[in-house]
Formats: sequence, structure tokens, C-alpha cells
Amino acid sequence: MPARDLAFESLLKNAIEGEIQFDDFTRGRYATDASIYQIIPKGVIFPKHEADLAAALKISADHGVPVIARGGGTSQNGQPIGSGLIVDMSRNFGGILDFDRSSRTVRVRPGTVLDTLNTFLGKQGLFFPVEPSNASRCTIGECAAITPPAPVPYVTAKRSTMSSPSRRCSTTASNLPSALNRFRTTYRRVRGSSWIG
Repeated sequence: MPARDLAFESLLKNAIEGEIQFDDFTRGRYATDASIYQIIPKGVIFPKHEADLAAALKISADHGVPVIARGGGTSQNGQPIGSGLIVDMSRNFGGILDFDRSSRTVRVRPGTVLDTLNTFLGKQGLFFPVEPSNASRCTIGECAAITPPAPVPYVTAKRSTMSSPSRRCSTTASNLPSALNRFRTTYRRVRGSSWIG
């Protein structure tokens, strides 16, 4: 295991109120997710508020340390692991910030667990349309961050117009049209045919 960076750890301890863990046990736990990959991080922080995030990002940037935001660690592709500073958003950054029934939009903090969001939306007849098997543990920040080509800034859940009891819904996001266009272009190049559907 790489040695602890005591100087970097000390700077963080002096700048943020949230918990900081650079011990081998914690670094070992955060070296993995649900994938087969394993990368030992420099350390793990649990920011209490936005000021903690800002301070951690500045210190990390000043020292050339990559920052990896992490939710439930449920990814099967290694996204929430890395050799930099892990910022665990699941402990203190959960919760629904606001909900607008008329526009069917909800704004949540990145550490909000998907099942928590869908329980709230279900009372409104809505559903966030991602249904992974780990919905009781994965966080919205994690769901959005692994959606290519970039994190989804906001998602709108729409009530289904289908009469099916399966709660089918659709999503819209500000970068979804451009992502679909890139996918269609790539598909045409690879398949040599036009987009169907």
C-alpha cells in the first residue's frame, strides 16, 4: 500500500470540518467498488457542507491530486475508485432540495439514494426511470456521473402516458439530445446504415 501523504492530510484537516480518513483500513475499503478493479486512494473525506468541498478541491488542485466523487460505490466499472482523494458524498450530501410538481422536476443532492428518491416521487405518481438492482444503495450522483458523455445536470421524470402498471417513464436532460446525436453518428459509421427508431 502506498505510504500516507501526511502533509496533504494535514492541509485537509486544517481546512475542512468533515471527517478525514487516511488510515490503511479506510483506504483499502475505498480502493474497490462492485467491479474487479482495485486502486488505493490517497485518502477519503466526508465533507459536511459545500465549503468543505470547495476547500478540498482547491487543496487537491494545488497539489495535483485527482478528486474522485463517490456515492454508494456500487459501480461495476471502477468509476468511483482512483489513486486520488475520494470524496464520499453519501454520508452528508443526501436529500431532496426542491420539487416542482407542475414541471415534474426534482433537484436532489448527489448522495441521495435512488430508492429514497423514487419513494418520494412515487407519492406524486412519478418515477425516476433508472431501475438498477442496487437501487437501495446507489446514489443519484453516481447514476448521473456514469451516464456518458458527461454528468447529467438535471433530469425530469415524466408520468407515463401508458396504461401499463409497470410505471414506465421517460427522461429528458440538457445534454441528452447531443449525446443521442453522437451515438447515432457513431452507429452510422460503424454499421453503415441509418438510425432506426
